Amino acid sequence: EAVADRIEAAGIRRLYTGHCTGDRAFEMDVESTAILLIFKDSGDNKDGKADVYVDGEYVLTADPRAVGWTHCDPVIIMRKAQRKVHHVKIAMKPGCEDKDFTILGFGIVQ
Repeated sequence: EAVADRIEAAGIRRLYTGHCTGDRAFEMDVESTAILLIFKDSGDNKDGKADVYVDGEYVLTADPRAVGWTHCDPVIIMRKAQRKVHHVKIAMKPGCEDKDFTILGFGIVQ
């Protein structure tokens, strides 16, 4: 079974844009040895930072305005020696809850 089929079967959209307020966040479980997050960079003031966690541990803050122009930004958020199920959580950084963050996709290495 292809990874894309499993992601789709889990109800995860390939393009995710939305407001995350309070405890609301994007979350998924995926079996892999590595995970790549691809998000949209932007110069727009309506876009805000999001904190990325894998297995409950803070990994990075994704800042779509760091470069100041629109393009995709791929970042490795997890790399391990053995394949297992990992939990990914992406939540708006405190102070950015009223802003947008666009997930363009994920790269999954099995």
